[in-house]
Amino acid sequence: MQELFLVQENKKNLANQVFQVINMINQNLEQCNYSVNELYQLLIYQKVVAPTKQKEFEKIIRFGVREGLIDKNKLYSRKRKERKLPNFFTKEELVKFFSNMPDIRTTIACFIAVTSGLRISEVVRLRIKDLDFHNEVVKIVQSKGYKDGFSPFLKENHFVIKKWIEYSKAEDYLFESVSSRSMATLDEPYISAKTIRDGFNIALKASGLDASDDRYKTGRKKKTFHSLRHTFATHYLGRGVSPAIVKKAMRHEKMDTTVNVYGHITDSVMVNSLRSEKVVEVSNGNDSVSYLSKLFIEGRITEEEYKRKKKILMEN
Repeated sequence: MQELFLVQENKKNLANQVFQVINMINQNLEQCNYSVNELYQLLIYQKVVAPTKQKEFEKIIRFGVREGLIDKNKLYSRKRKERKLPNFFTKEELVKFFSNMPDIRTTIACFIAVTSGLRISEVVRLRIKDLDFHNEVVKIVQSKGYKDGFSPFLKENHFVIKKWIEYSKAEDYLFESVSSRSMATLDEPYISAKTIRDGFNIALKASGLDASDDRYKTGRKKKTFHSLRHTFATHYLGRGVSPAIVKKAMRHEKMDTTVNVYGHITDSVMVNSLRSEKVVEVSNGNDSVSYLSKLFIEGRITEEEYKRKKKILMEN
Protein backbone atom coordinates (compact mmCIF):
# COMPACT_ATOMS: atom_id res chain seq x y z
CA MET A 1 0.00 0.00 0.00
CA GLN A 2 1.27 3.46 -0.83
CA GLU A 3 1.63 5.98 1.97
CA LEU A 4 -1.43 8.13 2.60
CA PHE A 5 -1.90 11.15 0.29
CA LEU A 6 1.40 10.66 -1.50
CA VAL A 7 -0.66 9.91 -4.59
CA GLN A 8 -3.85 11.91 -5.15
CA GLU A 9 -4.80 11.24 -8.76
CA ASN A 10 -8.53 11.73 -8.21
CA LYS A 11 -11.24 11.74 -5.53
CA LYS A 12 -11.96 8.05 -6.03
CA ASN A 13 -8.34 7.15 -5.36
CA LEU A 14 -8.33 9.38 -2.26
CA ALA A 15 -11.50 7.75 -0.92
CA ASN A 16 -9.99 4.31 -1.45
CA GLN A 17 -6.90 5.33 0.53
CA VAL A 18 -9.06 6.66 3.39
CA PHE A 19 -10.98 3.40 3.71
CA GLN A 20 -7.75 1.40 3.48
CA VAL A 21 -6.35 3.43 6.38
CA ILE A 22 -9.55 2.89 8.41
CA ASN A 23 -9.25 -0.85 7.73
CA MET A 24 -5.65 -0.85 9.01
CA ILE A 25 -6.70 1.15 12.08
CA ASN A 26 -9.36 -1.42 12.95
CA GLN A 27 -6.91 -4.30 12.46
CA ASN A 28 -4.56 -2.71 14.99
CA LEU A 29 -7.38 -1.89 17.43
CA GLU A 30 -8.42 -5.56 17.42
CA GLN A 31 -5.06 -6.36 19.00
CA CYS A 32 -4.89 -3.52 21.54
CA ASN A 33 -6.40 -0.15 22.48
CA TYR A 34 -4.38 2.84 21.30
CA SER A 35 -4.43 6.61 21.50
CA VAL A 36 -4.72 8.54 18.22
CA ASN A 37 -1.06 9.53 18.37
CA GLU A 38 0.04 5.95 19.06
CA LEU A 39 -1.99 4.74 16.08
CA TYR A 40 -0.42 7.41 13.89
CA GLN A 41 3.11 6.36 14.90
CA LEU A 42 2.23 2.70 14.43
CA LEU A 43 0.84 3.24 10.93
CA ILE A 44 3.92 5.26 9.98
CA TYR A 45 6.02 2.27 11.05
CA GLN A 46 3.78 -0.01 9.00
CA LYS A 47 4.26 2.36 6.03
CA VAL A 48 0.53 3.02 5.77
CA VAL A 49 0.65 6.80 6.29
CA ALA A 50 3.24 9.46 5.63
CA PRO A 51 5.04 11.02 8.62
CA THR A 52 3.97 14.52 7.54
CA LYS A 53 0.22 13.89 7.41
CA GLN A 54 -0.87 13.89 11.05
CA LYS A 55 -3.70 16.43 10.57
CA GLU A 56 -5.13 14.41 7.69
CA PHE A 57 -4.85 11.24 9.77
CA GLU A 58 -6.76 12.87 12.66
CA LYS A 59 -9.49 13.90 10.20
CA ILE A 60 -9.80 10.25 9.10
CA ILE A 61 -10.12 9.18 12.74
CA ARG A 62 -12.90 11.73 13.35
CA PHE A 63 -14.65 10.66 10.14
CA GLY A 64 -14.40 6.98 11.06
CA VAL A 65 -15.76 7.53 14.57
CA ARG A 66 -18.58 9.79 13.32
CA GLU A 67 -19.66 7.26 10.68
CA GLY A 68 -19.39 4.32 13.07
CA LEU A 69 -16.47 2.79 11.14
CA ILE A 70 -14.10 3.02 14.11
CA ASP A 71 -14.99 1.98 17.67
CA LYS A 72 -14.27 5.10 19.75
CA ASN A 73 -14.27 2.99 22.93
CA LYS A 74 -10.99 1.48 21.76
CA LEU A 75 -9.39 4.91 21.49
CA TYR A 76 -8.15 6.70 24.56
CA SER A 77 -6.41 9.99 25.21
CA ARG A 78 -2.72 10.18 26.04
CA LYS A 79 -2.75 13.94 26.38
CA ARG A 80 -1.63 15.26 29.73
CA LYS A 81 -3.53 18.29 30.91
CA GLU A 82 -1.48 21.00 32.51
CA ARG A 83 -2.45 21.73 36.09
CA LYS A 84 -2.09 25.44 36.59
CA LEU A 85 -2.88 27.20 39.82
CA PRO A 86 -5.35 30.05 39.29
CA ASN A 87 -3.95 33.58 39.24
CA PHE A 88 -5.46 35.76 41.94
CA PHE A 89 -4.79 39.11 43.58
CA THR A 90 -3.44 39.40 47.10
CA LYS A 91 -4.90 42.14 49.30
CA GLU A 92 -1.83 44.30 48.73
CA GLU A 93 -2.09 43.83 44.95
CA LEU A 94 -5.78 44.73 44.97
CA VAL A 95 -5.04 48.01 46.76
CA LYS A 96 -2.36 48.86 44.21
CA PHE A 97 -4.58 47.76 41.32
CA PHE A 98 -7.61 49.82 42.31
CA SER A 99 -5.36 52.84 42.92
CA ASN A 100 -4.42 52.90 39.23
CA MET A 101 -7.81 52.71 37.52
CA PRO A 102 -8.16 54.70 34.26
CA ASP A 103 -11.85 55.54 34.80
CA ILE A 104 -14.81 55.02 37.13
CA ARG A 105 -16.57 52.57 34.81
CA THR A 106 -13.63 50.15 34.83
CA THR A 107 -13.38 50.55 38.61
CA ILE A 108 -17.02 49.55 39.15
CA ALA A 109 -16.81 46.67 36.67
CA CYS A 110 -13.76 45.24 38.45
CA PHE A 111 -15.35 45.92 41.84
CA ILE A 112 -18.48 43.89 41.18
CA ALA A 113 -16.42 41.13 39.53
CA VAL A 114 -14.21 40.65 42.57
CA THR A 115 -16.97 41.05 45.17
CA SER A 116 -19.50 38.78 43.45
CA GLY A 117 -17.18 36.40 41.58
CA LEU A 118 -18.45 37.25 38.09
CA ARG A 119 -17.02 36.57 34.63
CA ILE A 120 -16.43 39.54 32.33
CA SER A 121 -19.28 38.47 30.03
CA GLU A 122 -21.61 38.46 33.04
CA VAL A 123 -20.45 41.88 34.23
CA VAL A 124 -21.10 43.71 30.96
CA ARG A 125 -24.56 42.15 30.54
CA LEU A 126 -25.82 42.98 34.04
CA ARG A 127 -29.13 44.77 34.24
CA ILE A 128 -30.16 46.93 37.17
CA LYS A 129 -33.20 44.73 37.71
CA ASP A 130 -30.84 41.76 38.18
CA LEU A 131 -29.53 43.33 41.39
CA ASP A 132 -31.57 42.10 44.35
CA PHE A 133 -30.64 44.52 47.12
CA HIS A 134 -33.11 42.92 49.55
CA ASN A 135 -31.92 39.29 49.26
CA GLU A 136 -28.29 40.26 48.59
CA VAL A 137 -27.94 38.30 45.36
CA VAL A 138 -27.42 39.17 41.71
CA LYS A 139 -29.21 37.20 39.01
CA ILE A 140 -26.99 35.90 36.20
CA VAL A 141 -28.91 35.25 32.97
CA GLN A 142 -27.74 32.88 30.20
CA SER A 143 -24.11 32.72 31.25
CA LYS A 144 -21.57 29.99 30.51
CA GLY A 145 -23.34 26.97 29.07
CA TYR A 146 -26.49 29.11 28.63
CA LYS A 147 -27.36 28.70 32.30
CA ASP A 148 -29.06 31.05 34.74
CA GLY A 149 -28.02 31.38 38.36
CA PHE A 150 -27.42 33.62 41.35
CA SER A 151 -24.25 35.08 42.81
CA PRO A 152 -23.78 36.90 46.11
CA PHE A 153 -24.31 40.66 46.21
CA LEU A 154 -23.58 41.51 49.84
CA LYS A 155 -25.08 44.64 51.40
CA GLU A 156 -21.58 45.98 52.17
CA ASN A 157 -21.20 46.53 48.42
CA HIS A 158 -24.60 48.11 47.74
CA PHE A 159 -23.51 51.69 48.42
CA VAL A 160 -20.86 51.66 45.70
CA ILE A 161 -23.22 50.23 43.07
CA LYS A 162 -26.03 52.63 43.98
CA LYS A 163 -23.64 55.56 43.63
CA TRP A 164 -22.56 54.28 40.20
CA ILE A 165 -26.18 54.01 39.02
CA GLU A 166 -26.79 57.55 40.22
CA TYR A 167 -23.59 58.86 38.63
CA SER A 168 -23.97 57.07 35.27
CA LYS A 169 -27.74 57.67 35.07
CA ALA A 170 -28.10 54.05 33.96
CA GLU A 171 -31.72 52.98 33.45
CA ASP A 172 -31.54 49.43 32.12
CA TYR A 173 -28.06 47.89 31.82
CA LEU A 174 -25.55 48.64 34.56
CA PHE A 175 -22.94 49.49 31.94
CA GLU A 176 -24.84 51.08 29.08
CA SER A 177 -23.10 51.92 25.84
CA VAL A 178 -23.92 54.68 23.38
CA SER A 179 -21.47 53.52 20.72
CA SER A 180 -19.75 50.13 20.82
CA ARG A 181 -16.15 49.56 19.75
CA SER A 182 -16.71 45.84 19.29
CA MET A 183 -18.45 44.16 16.35
CA ALA A 184 -19.80 41.59 18.81
CA THR A 185 -21.84 44.27 20.63
CA LEU A 186 -22.34 46.75 17.79
CA ASP A 187 -26.12 46.68 18.14
CA GLU A 188 -26.21 45.88 21.85
CA PRO A 189 -27.24 48.38 24.55
CA TYR A 190 -24.44 47.32 26.89
CA ILE A 191 -20.72 48.00 26.76
CA SER A 192 -18.35 45.52 25.12
CA ALA A 193 -16.14 43.19 27.12
CA LYS A 194 -13.17 44.55 25.15
CA THR A 195 -13.73 48.06 26.55
CA ILE A 196 -13.66 46.77 30.13
CA ARG A 197 -10.74 44.44 29.41
CA ASP A 198 -8.74 47.33 27.93
CA GLY A 199 -9.33 49.39 31.07
CA PHE A 200 -8.36 46.43 33.22
CA ASN A 201 -5.07 45.99 31.34
CA ILE A 202 -4.24 49.70 31.70
CA ALA A 203 -4.67 49.48 35.47
CA LEU A 204 -2.72 46.23 35.58
CA LYS A 205 0.23 47.74 33.74
CA ALA A 206 0.17 50.93 35.81
CA SER A 207 0.29 48.76 38.94
CA GLY A 208 3.28 46.77 37.70
CA LEU A 209 1.25 43.54 37.78
CA ASP A 210 1.25 42.78 34.06
CA ALA A 211 4.38 40.62 33.89
CA SER A 212 4.26 37.18 32.28
CA ASP A 213 5.59 34.02 33.89
CA ASP A 214 8.25 32.69 31.50
CA ARG A 215 8.33 29.32 33.26
CA TYR A 216 5.31 28.39 31.17
CA LYS A 217 5.94 27.44 27.55
CA THR A 218 3.38 29.94 26.31
CA GLY A 219 4.58 32.79 28.53
CA ARG A 220 1.48 32.80 30.69
CA LYS A 221 0.19 36.18 31.85
CA LYS A 222 0.06 36.42 35.61
CA LYS A 223 -3.23 38.33 35.76
CA THR A 224 -6.33 38.59 33.57
CA PHE A 225 -9.82 39.92 34.25
CA HIS A 226 -10.82 36.37 35.22
CA SER A 227 -8.27 36.63 38.05
CA LEU A 228 -10.83 38.79 39.86
CA ARG A 229 -13.23 35.83 39.91
CA HIS A 230 -10.40 33.61 41.16
CA THR A 231 -9.67 36.19 43.87
CA PHE A 232 -13.27 36.01 45.08
CA ALA A 233 -13.12 32.23 45.52
CA THR A 234 -9.60 32.30 46.95
CA HIS A 235 -10.55 34.90 49.57
CA TYR A 236 -13.52 32.99 50.97
CA LEU A 237 -11.93 29.54 50.86
CA GLY A 238 -8.88 31.00 52.58
CA ARG A 239 -11.10 32.28 55.37
CA GLY A 240 -12.48 28.81 55.95
CA VAL A 241 -15.78 29.07 54.07
CA SER A 242 -17.00 25.61 53.06
CA PRO A 243 -16.11 24.56 49.49
CA ALA A 244 -19.78 23.63 49.09
CA ILE A 245 -20.80 27.24 49.74
CA VAL A 246 -18.11 28.59 47.41
CA LYS A 247 -19.22 26.10 44.73
CA LYS A 248 -22.74 27.50 44.94
CA ALA A 249 -21.49 31.10 44.84
CA MET A 250 -19.28 30.36 41.82
CA ARG A 251 -22.13 28.44 40.15
CA HIS A 252 -19.92 25.43 39.48
CA GLU A 253 -21.88 22.41 38.31
CA LYS A 254 -19.63 19.92 40.11
CA MET A 255 -17.80 20.05 43.43
CA ASP A 256 -14.75 18.59 41.64
CA THR A 257 -14.38 21.84 39.70
CA THR A 258 -14.17 23.92 42.87
CA VAL A 259 -11.84 21.53 44.67
CA ASN A 260 -9.52 20.95 41.69
CA VAL A 261 -9.20 24.61 40.69
CA TYR A 262 -8.84 25.98 44.21
CA GLY A 263 -7.19 23.00 45.89
CA HIS A 264 -4.21 25.16 46.93
CA ILE A 265 -6.55 27.23 49.10
CA THR A 266 -8.12 24.25 50.84
CA ASP A 267 -4.55 23.11 51.47
CA SER A 268 -3.81 26.39 53.29
CA VAL A 269 -6.97 25.99 55.37
CA MET A 270 -5.76 22.50 56.31
CA VAL A 271 -2.36 23.88 57.36
CA ASN A 272 -3.97 26.59 59.50
CA SER A 273 -6.28 24.03 61.11
CA LEU A 274 -3.38 21.72 61.89
CA ARG A 275 -1.37 24.64 63.24
CA SER A 276 -4.10 25.29 65.83
CA GLU A 277 -3.95 21.63 66.92
CA LYS A 278 -0.22 20.95 67.10
CA VAL A 279 1.07 17.41 67.50
CA VAL A 280 4.16 18.73 69.30
CA GLU A 281 4.04 21.97 71.22
CA VAL A 282 7.14 24.09 70.63
CA SER A 283 7.50 26.86 73.20
CA ASN A 284 9.77 29.87 73.33
CA GLY A 285 12.09 30.59 76.25
CA ASN A 286 9.61 32.65 78.28
CA ASP A 287 6.92 29.95 78.04
CA SER A 288 9.46 27.36 79.17
CA VAL A 289 10.41 29.41 82.22
CA SER A 290 6.74 29.79 83.15
CA TYR A 291 6.26 26.05 82.82
CA LEU A 292 9.37 25.45 84.95
CA SER A 293 8.03 27.79 87.65
CA LYS A 294 4.75 25.89 87.64
CA LEU A 295 6.60 22.60 88.24
CA PHE A 296 8.53 24.15 91.14
CA ILE A 297 5.38 25.61 92.75
CA GLU A 298 3.62 22.26 92.45
CA GLY A 299 6.59 20.60 94.16
CA ARG A 300 7.43 18.41 91.18
CA ILE A 301 11.06 19.65 91.04
CA THR A 302 13.45 20.86 93.77
CA GLU A 303 14.55 24.48 94.20
CA GLU A 304 18.08 23.55 93.15
CA GLU A 305 16.84 21.88 89.98
CA TYR A 306 14.54 24.83 89.26
CA LYS A 307 17.42 27.35 89.52
CA ARG A 308 19.77 25.24 87.42
CA LYS A 309 17.28 24.72 84.58
CA LYS A 310 16.12 28.34 84.70
CA LYS A 311 19.74 29.52 84.32
CA ILE A 312 20.19 27.28 81.26
CA LEU A 313 16.96 28.59 79.67
CA MET A 314 17.83 32.23 80.28
CA GLU A 315 21.29 31.78 78.74
CA ASN A 316 19.69 30.33 75.59
